Amino acid sequence: MKVELFPFQKTALARLRQSVATALGNYRSTSIATSSTMDR
Repeated sequence: MKVELFPFQKTALARLRQSVATALGNYRSTSIATSSTMDR
């Protein structure tokens, strides 16, 4: 079963994915930076 989205839903979903990816990238870079400094 294929669900067809409205155009505004497609753009909203794309923006949501982009912000989630950005948030994950920021979280990973900050967590890596803090953990590496704590190990020393």
